[in-house]
Amino acid sequence: MIRQKRLSVLAFMALPAITGCTGVLVWASEEDASWLYIRQNCHGMTIGPASATQTGLSFPIDVHDVVNSSMCIYDARMRLADNRILVSVRHGLCSGSTPSPLVASLPKPAPGEYAIAYDDPAADFPVIARAHVE
Repeated sequence: MIRQKRLSVLAFMALPAITGCTGVLVWASEEDASWLYIRQNCHGMTIGPASATQTGLSFPIDVHDVVNSSMCIYDARMRLADNRILVSVRHGLCSGSTPSPLVASLPKPAPGEYAIAYDDPAADFPVIARAHVE
């Protein structure tokens, strides 16, 4: 925690000259979004149909109506954990530019049925969708 605060202070002091104040504030505000945050501030999320390649899967992520227009959702990520695909996002101040559509990717898992759950142990990994991998 102390190290993170030191890095934040250094970032606030050094990065404005390099990237401009807005970029630093957006970067410094980003943090992992808990499932509670997603439910309360975005009214949930859905996972779209997968796009598959020989080596990977990509899923569009739809975060529903974001309540606070100054906050944006960034950096959709996925990882495999046993028979689950875990998805998570980050949130923070909006940069002023239109956010890119959220797409999360991961290496193609073994064939089978997978629950897609939000990666939040405090919320007991709530299941958002299911996927069949061939």
